[in-house]
Amino acid sequence: MNDYFTYNYKYFLIGALALVLLFRMIRSARYKNVNIWREIFILALVLYVAFLSIQTFEGFNIRVNGFHPLYNLEPFKSIKTMFTIGMKYNGPETMHLHISTIYINLLGNVLIFAPVGFLSAFLFKEPKWYKSLLAGLSLSMTIEIVQLFLLTRSFDVDDLILNGFGTLLGYLFFRLLALMPWFKRFTSKIGSSDRPQGWQWATVLILAIAGWALAIFLQQYRGILKLPLG
Repeated sequence: MNDYFTYNYKYFLIGALALVLLFRMIRSARYKNVNIWREIFILALVLYVAFLSIQTFEGFNIRVNGFHPLYNLEPFKSIKTMFTIGMKYNGPETMHLHISTIYINLLGNVLIFAPVGFLSAFLFKEPKWYKSLLAGLSLSMTIEIVQLFLLTRSFDVDDLILNGFGTLLGYLFFRLLALMPWFKRFTSKIGSSDRPQGWQWATVLILAIAGWALAIFLQQYRGILKLPLG
């Protein structure tokens, strides 16, 4: 048996997005209360999370023969290492390596989570920095845990730090825009909409998506082991 197999992430994304749309449609039909702009921002956040997952899981190769995770639990260790390496390449002939290390790997890990902080702030009745930060860190932690099982990925606490900082930058941008009266009125209409049993619906949706992900994994894993599906 191979040490890994390539997870069918395309099928997972299609199914997960279909579940999100189905849940939103059922919820709207049940409560007869649809805030179009809120639905648009929910969809925007979902699509961005999908894009983010593709970027961070690319390769989609899952270890199946032995579990040997790569991880770093020492804060700022990877950041210092990447910065030191990047500065060594700060020359005319190696500028592309400098840019790749400093701006893409380090700064990229910050900026890529800024939209999470920005978009999530629209969905709270009372936007607070710690609410957006919690949303960003929850997403980042989920990504890091999944990466423990991927062949070419690793868990890195520094990614949590950089992602969290990026989430706060996105929230700060939201707050700066909220200084304008028209933007504040717009966001209050989105955030103040009724959301009966919101946490219950969100929990069921998350469990449904997790179940879909597990079903795809088990189907592929059984295929590798050549076991019957029934």
